[in-house]
Amino acid sequence: MKTFRPNVQAEFAPVTKDFKLDPPVLMGRLDINSTAPRGLYVETAEVGVYGTGFPTDASFTSEIIDVGTAPPRFRRFSQQMELFAASYSAKLATEFPDRAGRLVNWGKVRWKGRRLGEGDEGQVRIQFRAGNSPDTHVYARSLGPGLSDNRDNNGQQLTAFKWAKLTDGRIEEVSLQYNELGQRLGADEVRGWSYWSAPFSFEEGLIDTTLPPEQWQNTGVALPLPGGTRYIQFRLLFDSDQQSAVSLDYLEFDYDVPLASGGVLAEIFPAQVPLGQDQSFHYYLRPLFGEGDGGSFNRIEIAVPDAATRIEALRFDGQDWQQIDSGTGADPLALVQPQRLAPAAGRADSLGQFAQAIRVDSASGAARLLVKLPPMSARHFRLGESLEIVFTSKLFRGAKQFTSAVWNDQNGAQGTTIPQPTEGGDATPEVATDDVNVVVEQIDQTLSPVRLSANPFTPNGDGINDQLQISFDLFLLLQQVQVQVDILDLSGRQVAQVGPLAHTAGTAQITWDGKNSEGKLLPPGLYLYHLKVGGTAAASEQTGTLSLVY
Repeated sequence: MKTFRPNVQAEFAPVTKDFKLDPPVLMGRLDINSTAPRGLYVETAEVGVYGTGFPTDASFTSEIIDVGTAPPRFRRFSQQMELFAASYSAKLATEFPDRAGRLVNWGKVRWKGRRLGEGDEGQVRIQFRAGNSPDTHVYARSLGPGLSDNRDNNGQQLTAFKWAKLTDGRIEEVSLQYNELGQRLGADEVRGWSYWSAPFSFEEGLIDTTLPPEQWQNTGVALPLPGGTRYIQFRLLFDSDQQSAVSLDYLEFDYDVPLASGGVLAEIFPAQVPLGQDQSFHYYLRPLFGEGDGGSFNRIEIAVPDAATRIEALRFDGQDWQQIDSGTGADPLALVQPQRLAPAAGRADSLGQFAQAIRVDSASGAARLLVKLPPMSARHFRLGESLEIVFTSKLFRGAKQFTSAVWNDQNGAQGTTIPQPTEGGDATPEVATDDVNVVVEQIDQTLSPVRLSANPFTPNGDGINDQLQISFDLFLLLQQVQVQVDILDLSGRQVAQVGPLAHTAGTAQITWDGKNSEGKLLPPGLYLYHLKVGGTAAASEQTGTLSLVY
């Protein structure tokens, strides 16, 4: 790095100084120091630096944004806290008073921007965090060797202002972390801040400006933040090179008031199951409605590991509800209207209907179990009742978090309303897992036995068994692998091949039409199939026989 030190002492005019580096130099920092005699007040009002290329790194951290009040406000003071006199503590509080506010759930975030320069090496990392405290730190003072306290001499909680005014014994502040257990621990109770989220890249939430502007609000990526929080902060970490960078015009995010102000607890049983075997799970939900909560939900979505997951029973207050048929389309439950049912004679049970469906994300392959009910509100959970959903599913990896969310499609269609995420906890006294995480008992296989849809297989065009479905389960895979099926005659000669196809953990299915590599039907007879998963020496393989007849 080169250093440039122009001598400008005693140059009082012009007021604006203009220096030019010719030729330009690669600069890492710019220091401006006054050489005026001691005691002479000198102030630099504004500095502008102009040059070619882009800074290789830069960062921006937002103020703490309070969305719990209307309108949202920013934690910003008129001057640095250290400049306030100790007697101004009351004045400081009036600049950002602690007002009552609501908690919110977070929706999607999106941003508008563009690439600058040449190439696409320039990037930006965008991170978020949320919390229930207007400050992100815990303050303490030293009482002696190995002793500290979060209170002042009067026994009052140390605030940022009181901490800044300590003349001695001040301990470096630490971050206030979010208490995911939700228990009231110490003076901070359940207030705290989440960790910074994993960074989004520039492309992930970038608004597609080819769409009409009125559709922009339907785009974006979900904010990975704990629901039931009030404050949010974001930071931008720019990673550029001299030739390319990104520029952001604005960033916006969605939020909404929770349906149940106390959150929604979820709990699953059992917490440990065999790998790759169908298992009956009991999933419990208990919303914690607060006084004055007027919201309700009629939709439940549960992340499941298997697209073949099906509900066996749905119970409320210990009573089985009736299942009705779902619809079709992108949201098969949109037009379905489950109803309340009258209780049996002499009973006061709350009975009703429900519908179910499965949605599989086309990009990730992740499956979600969709459930629709009549609207459920605070009056249905006055005595701490729970919803129990019994479904059959199976695990393909070592563990699975059955996360879920509730929402109300009467408030808006899917994608235009913000679901309330559930949190693991004590949703029912019936089980003691207090969590939604399930692990497998033993990890000892990566490939299940092959299943054939028909054997013998008859590709004669009569509409019955004209195609052979070769199904199997893949376990413990964290990314896609290549899967291939070779068809061999009894001498071991390859006569047909299906694949390679990309699959990840879950149930895979390969279809063969009985034709060879030239598109001609193979003659009737006995053949071998050879399944290979993965392309390395550690690949899993299975071989079996199939019969082809006309």
